[in-house]
Amino acid sequence: MGALSRLGLPCLTAEAVAFLDGHGIYTVEDFLAYDLYRLGDGELQKQVIAGLLQHVAATTNCTWTDGATLFERLTTSTTLVSTGCPSIDDVIGGGLRPGTITELVGTSASGKTQLCLQAAAAAALELRASVAFIDTSNSFSAHRLAQIVTGLHGKDKFVEHKQELRNVARRVLCFKAFDIYTALRLLDDLLVHMDGAESKRGGDGNQGDFFQKLQLLILDSASAIISPVLGGAHTQGHALMVSLSGLLRQIALKHNIAVLVTNHTVSGEGGRPKPALGESWKSVPSVRLALAREDESDCCTATVTKHTIGACGESVPYVLSRDGLRAFEAEEPGATQQLEWRQE
Repeated sequence: MGALSRLGLPCLTAEAVAFLDGHGIYTVEDFLAYDLYRLGDGELQKQVIAGLLQHVAATTNCTWTDGATLFERLTTSTTLVSTGCPSIDDVIGGGLRPGTITELVGTSASGKTQLCLQAAAAAALELRASVAFIDTSNSFSAHRLAQIVTGLHGKDKFVEHKQELRNVARRVLCFKAFDIYTALRLLDDLLVHMDGAESKRGGDGNQGDFFQKLQLLILDSASAIISPVLGGAHTQGHALMVSLSGLLRQIALKHNIAVLVTNHTVSGEGGRPKPALGESWKSVPSVRLALAREDESDCCTATVTKHTIGACGESVPYVLSRDGLRAFEAEEPGATQQLEWRQE
């Protein structure tokens, strides 16, 4: 779903689009959240409402899939996308699985963005894949990405072959989106590119190659753009959140891409931290990994709190370093202390 002007529906004539614009309806999401009785009952209104509702029904219609087919999809050889940290890959079943959404939940400085950058570096370096990184909190750092890439493959190689480092960096494309409306437009554009539509930037061949090789989409962070529109004067906040999650799922499933999102924590029952964004968001990720950092230490713990096909409750320690996340060694000073996470 996206901008009405790009749908090409017969009911969306110039007169109809102008009429909807006058009511502040520019996207499918705006239409669904609007009180349709306020549009009136004229012939034009009836045609527009009927046409758009038919379009929504057609694009959201789900087909039944039997268990054998689902099992075959899971067991078919699939290239998992590594997080760049083998111990974390192991605890989530080998890596980020294409076609699913994995969520990183944690407090500030627990390593969420670092793990996103490390996953991007691993995909670009090891799979030679493209990575789309949507940055909603100005956390993306090309310098930090270069440090992690160098750490993953050895400093000596990239000191001698700086061109290779640049090639890896070119496979990671960063988009800035500081509000949910911009993020929705970016995701909608991403779908258009991946469906083979002509690029708005002139159909550049290099960009076409980028989207053909796209295997990882990162949204860091989801809560930064969703939380401001939930509650208060934003009556459409829930609808916007549903639209965002729907686009992420569509990209993951339709194009078999691994999606990685981050979320912050809020205080739950008894003061224990829990994922933000409430019950409606709880079903969005297939895998949820809770990251916790020990006070005044670089030692952290990653705990699987949700996994649709794997075990929950498993934990693995890791350390934040200059070269990214690395496995915790027994001789590391201090011990990791896992925070209590409420099982969702």
